[in-house]
Amino acid sequence: MKNFILYVMVSLLIMSCSDQADKPKENTSNNPPSEIVLNDTVNRQVSEWYQGKDQLKMSGQIDKNKKRHGAWVYYSQTGLELSMTTYTNGMKEGFSVVKYPNGIRHYHGEYRNDKKVGVWKFYNKEGELVEEKNYDIE
Repeated sequence: MKNFILYVMVSLLIMSCSDQADKPKENTSNNPPSEIVLNDTVNRQVSEWYQGKDQLKMSGQIDKNKKRHGAWVYYSQTGLELSMTTYTNGMKEGFSVVKYPNGIRHYHGEYRNDKKVGVWKFYNKEGELVEEKNYDIE
């Protein structure tokens, strides 16, 4: 039974990707156009790897409708966590943190229904708090 479910999921993934095969992919990342993006999807866990598949680039889960669900984490090529944002059925919901390439926190705050809420804090590259912005009073 497990093999059948895995077969169905892989088949659906292949079919969904085949519709996109004829369309050129837009390079929306900071990666050079020649870089090959390596993706894995197993049991609704999505992983994207840097070229060579030595370092994870991002990881997160999807719901049954293929929308982001749960924590999504992005990593640098050296393995440093660069950001983490939580999602519920494709919408940003909950805590989010983004870091500078040196690992120091750049900003953090919360989302509700894909909108920033509450107090967000912003830091400089040395980790010093430089701004607080309250999105509840706008």
